[in-house]
Amino acid sequence: MSGNKAKKALLSGETPKEGSETEPAAADLIQHLYYCLRTLAGDKADTETEEAVRTLTEGIETLARQNREFQERLLLKAVIDEMPVGVAIADASSGKVIHSNAHASLPVRTVSVRDRDGVVRYRVILSSDTAELRDRETLIRRIMDVEPWPISYIDADCRYRRVNRAYEEWFGRAVGEIEGRQVRDVLGEEAWQAIRPYLERALSGEEVTFEEEVPYRVSGPRLVHVTYTPDRDESGQVRGLIAHVVDVGEWRQVHEALRKSEERYRRLFEDDLTGDVVTAHNGRILACNQAFARIFGFSSVDEAQNADIRETYVSPEERDELLRRLTGEGKIESKTGTRRRKDGTLIYAVENVVGRRDADGEVFEVVEYIHDDTERRRGEEALRGSEERFRAVLENSLDAAYRRDLKTDRYDYMSPVIEKITGFSADEMRAMSVQEVTARIHPEDRASVEAALADAAASGSGNLEYRFRVKDGRYRWLSDHLIVTRDAQGRPLFRSGLVHDITERKQAQEALQKSSAILKGVNRILQETLTIDTEEELGSVCLTVAEEITNSRFGFIAELNKEDRLDTLTISNPGWSACRMPVPTGMAVHGIYGRVLMNGRSLCTNDPSSHPDSIGVPEGHPPLTAFLGVPLIYNGTVIGMVGLGNKEGGYAGDDLVAVEAVAPVIAEALMRKRVEKEQRRLLLENRRLAASLEQERDLLLTIMDNTDVHIAYLDDKFRFVRVNPAYVSDSGYTAEELIGKNQFDLFPDVETRGVFERVRETGEPFRCYAMPFAYPELFRDGVTYWDWSLVPVKGAAGRILGFVLSLTDVTDRIRALEALQKSEERFRTIFEGIPVGVAIQSPDGTVTAMNPAAGRLLGVAGEEIGNIDAIHAHLRTVHEDGSPYPAEEHPSMVTARTGRPVRDAVMGIYRPEERDYRWILINTVPQFREGEERPYEVFITFDDITERKQSEEVLLRHTRELARIHRDLEAAHREANLYLDILTHDIGNTENVANLYADLLLGMLSGDAATYMEKLKRSIDKSIEILGTVSTIRRIHAGSPEIRQLDLDTVINDEISHYPGSSIRYESAPGPILADDLLPEVFANLIGNAVKHGGPDVEITIRTKDADGFVRVSVEDTGPGVPDDQKEAIFHRYEQKRRGVGEGLGLYLVQILIDRYGGKVWVEDRVPGHPEQGAAFLFTLKKASAVRE
Repeated sequence: MSGNKAKKALLSGETPKEGSETEPAAADLIQHLYYCLRTLAGDKADTETEEAVRTLTEGIETLARQNREFQERLLLKAVIDEMPVGVAIADASSGKVIHSNAHASLPVRTVSVRDRDGVVRYRVILSSDTAELRDRETLIRRIMDVEPWPISYIDADCRYRRVNRAYEEWFGRAVGEIEGRQVRDVLGEEAWQAIRPYLERALSGEEVTFEEEVPYRVSGPRLVHVTYTPDRDESGQVRGLIAHVVDVGEWRQVHEALRKSEERYRRLFEDDLTGDVVTAHNGRILACNQAFARIFGFSSVDEAQNADIRETYVSPEERDELLRRLTGEGKIESKTGTRRRKDGTLIYAVENVVGRRDADGEVFEVVEYIHDDTERRRGEEALRGSEERFRAVLENSLDAAYRRDLKTDRYDYMSPVIEKITGFSADEMRAMSVQEVTARIHPEDRASVEAALADAAASGSGNLEYRFRVKDGRYRWLSDHLIVTRDAQGRPLFRSGLVHDITERKQAQEALQKSSAILKGVNRILQETLTIDTEEELGSVCLTVAEEITNSRFGFIAELNKEDRLDTLTISNPGWSACRMPVPTGMAVHGIYGRVLMNGRSLCTNDPSSHPDSIGVPEGHPPLTAFLGVPLIYNGTVIGMVGLGNKEGGYAGDDLVAVEAVAPVIAEALMRKRVEKEQRRLLLENRRLAASLEQERDLLLTIMDNTDVHIAYLDDKFRFVRVNPAYVSDSGYTAEELIGKNQFDLFPDVETRGVFERVRETGEPFRCYAMPFAYPELFRDGVTYWDWSLVPVKGAAGRILGFVLSLTDVTDRIRALEALQKSEERFRTIFEGIPVGVAIQSPDGTVTAMNPAAGRLLGVAGEEIGNIDAIHAHLRTVHEDGSPYPAEEHPSMVTARTGRPVRDAVMGIYRPEERDYRWILINTVPQFREGEERPYEVFITFDDITERKQSEEVLLRHTRELARIHRDLEAAHREANLYLDILTHDIGNTENVANLYADLLLGMLSGDAATYMEKLKRSIDKSIEILGTVSTIRRIHAGSPEIRQLDLDTVINDEISHYPGSSIRYESAPGPILADDLLPEVFANLIGNAVKHGGPDVEITIRTKDADGFVRVSVEDTGPGVPDDQKEAIFHRYEQKRRGVGEGLGLYLVQILIDRYGGKVWVEDRVPGHPEQGAAFLFTLKKASAVRE
């Protein structure tokens, strides 16, 4: 039958013909198929798909009305054949494909279909074409490779299945070499051990996020932020995980560096001696520093910022001309001119101006760096006036005046002041020949002096400045203003002049020039930092500034990398014809530049080849005649250096000072550029995080919809806005009936409403624990107990927008707590009513508990319980020989010190009311916590043996009475055995009969009656099991064990044969052991425990091995395991805890049997540290060969 015909038949309600095929659970299969089709189609659903969905919906509704299996089968095939995507139906048990359409190919998704009894009957396999899968694979690859940090998919065997390109950089291997390899092989052993615990947690189903320094084998230690997200299949099993790794070490350093850099830039701006000001296009001052306010006469920066920059110009047109030039040029350097102060006085300013332009090229902001040059200009004007006056008052001047006879070429006049200038007296100077004078002129200045003298001879006057070697050998700068006197024929006769010592002025000018060059360089670096994009371009600008302020021929700027090797950031290119050296990176830190980096101090030498640290220059490097190296220090750490070379004439101290002044600015600028780059990367990362947060929101919604906690969101009027399935399931309403309804219209409760109103009024959350509720018609019969909370959700302004209501059913916990309280009350009753004295003492001697019997024996009232020393001070105690019994020798104190029990210690206590001693027998038992060597408390028992002591004195007199008592005891023992026989035999037979009738009734009943009967049968089985255990214990205590040689292998195999349906793996025993016929009870209890608590899929492993004269046996299972705090208690009588048989006697029986055989028994985690992955019960048995030896 075709798909269209089947559809028509189904929708018309036609009855199928007899003999047609039927298939059970087809309606369930169709419902799952409908859901999968809508999921697979998604946004790409076309008309054909929508038609198939509508047909499927109508068919399901028809089947719901008619419930005919044949129609279900026909509809299933018709819908599958008409689907536009690949669909196949397979039998769950055999895997055989029952039916598929023409589009079925590679599987994309598989869904299990269960029948009404919950059994998986079918698998629905959805598929897509191969080309689409390849496209999807390529798209996923591209998306992963865009991420700069490592992203990978790791399967359940810890192998990389998909990795992005970032892994190639981190681990030095191609993607193809990494995919398919174990994580341990790629990361290295140390890194594997560091991440392994987190990886195992993620593969067990937990989403894991951690931040840790991981020692990778290839890339070295990295501080990383890692997220492991489990990936589950349709059945919920974890099949792998998605790993995302981010290197956060450098980000943290860069973030801190950015903060400190901004602080330094602000301090530089505020403390700069240059007036810095930022103005808008209209002249409004946006920001300025204190130097600007001082230069222009403002009392503070705030006052300056309230002024208009146009007021500082002599005429407003100057500002307009400045804006016009900035529009065309962008920036103006060394602009000079007159400016006006606030009080109207004029100053002479030198400034650099930078214009910031918008996208249309218009200047919208102006940055000015202004230097007040007024004092220098005034000094120059004063100097010129002084020179004029000097000529007029020659004789009164302190400068040296001279006249030189050009015919004899000797001085015929020299004023005495010359001695103060040169150190030579006037006579010494007059005696010097022209050659001697010329020899004292600096070699670099001789040519210019000769040229100036020639010009003066031609013009009649001249001004010379040169360096002259004075008498003490130093050079001083001299200024010589001279005139030439001629005769009537115009021939030169004399050269007269004034010699002025200008050394200080020259030094000041050089210092000013150097300072100005430094400031210009700093300003240039700061300006370029705002516009340059890369660190390399900025480094080139910084190097140019350093070379210019020192007149160096070449240089470099380099940075220390993470391996403490030197990478060249930029190197000058002065056009060396002989230089064939490539730009160096990864250089070792040595040589003279290594001295700079290692010491963190500058180094200057004009003879590098003879320096002790010199290692020469690399091949292709030009000869090095002078070297100046300055470290770049940021935040107290050397991050690189500036290296300069081959200044003509060598480097001086002022060169070193200049570069050291610029170095901090270079370091700040480079780090800021690096931070800006990191900021751009972080911006992209934040965008990715935003997308991740969106995914987390979806995850939270998924959690809300799948948690067992009842969660509802209500608006500020207490109306339901959203409820999760858990809330709906126990509310008695559907979600649609709840949404929009008021909480107290559906669940009226005056007390609860008052809580809601108080939370709304105060804005404070409310939490309540174990609150009783009585809604029998909604939840269950009787009172239930709930932990519940109401938390207000507030907006940005603090207004309450709604409330989150969460409820957790703790009824079972409360009832268990009530049972525990009753158990404690029973224990307290026994403790206080037992006739034997019992006390509990801490290691320091403090008695923490004592029953009335102990108080009576010791003669101590309850309120007197305290330290054992205080009790002994109250009592007079003696040994059996009458000697004093000090407190430190008390058996409990001995046990507290040694950790060993004390047995049958006798102490005499004097009782004043009796005027005699009462004798007590004391026994102590230490109590230990796991892993500790000292006991945390000591149990003490006291028996009054006064009568026994007295009876010893009259032993012969009471022999007959003791014999009679012995006969009575034997009779009582026989009577007790009779009771036990009745208990184990008659009652056992009765319970077996009851168990038989329970089986018959269980087959006859149904519904609740069958449920109750099944519980009754389990109780009978439990009782039979308890009787069997009691019978075994009785056999143990009935007499001495008949220890003999047994074949352990036979015992184990016999017990395994009793569990034919269980998965038990056994490794053969090493040889015979010593035990008795009760040994099989040990294996019966341990294997039965594992099968009972582990379920049908539990896996059991039995191992044996030699252990120094013993055989150690382990019974391991994959069941629920034993928590650490229960590992000791489960072997105690009636301590069932999470595992055990009967009423807590099974493991107690195991322990007494193993003790009987001279061994020991304990429990461990099957997987150390993971009790949830199963338990391992271990015990030792003596080897028969060891006893013979």
